[in-house]
Amino acid sequence: MKFLRESTGLIKEMGPLDAFALNFSFIGPAAGISYPLFVASFLPGANWILALLIGAVLSLPLLFNYYFLSLKLPRSSSDYIFVSRTLGGMMGVVLAMSLIVSFAMGFPVLAELEVIMV
Repeated sequence: MKFLRESTGLIKEMGPLDAFALNFSFIGPAAGISYPLFVASFLPGANWILALLIGAVLSLPLLFNYYFLSLKLPRSSSDYIFVSRTLGGMMGVVLAMSLIVSFAMGFPVLAELEVIMV
């Protein structure tokens, strides 16, 4: 998909492979490396490769969901825009508020885990 700005002639291009790679990166390569280092002492004998593969497969539907939404709504990149245009404005607000709360609760936990590992 290409976006051409008429006034400046600027062309922004993001193809399907770019969208796939961007969404696939959110599976969490850093978490896949750091969490086993932290949790490995609590779960001896756990198969981390199998857990990573299962997690990657389970996240593929979400990845493809964002991929197809980016094809249908090419210049909209926000979760709020996707949800509000498909399910209505109120559902978009509910999603935005739930993301704010989950990020507010999740980032301190991740930061604490990183500090504990160091």
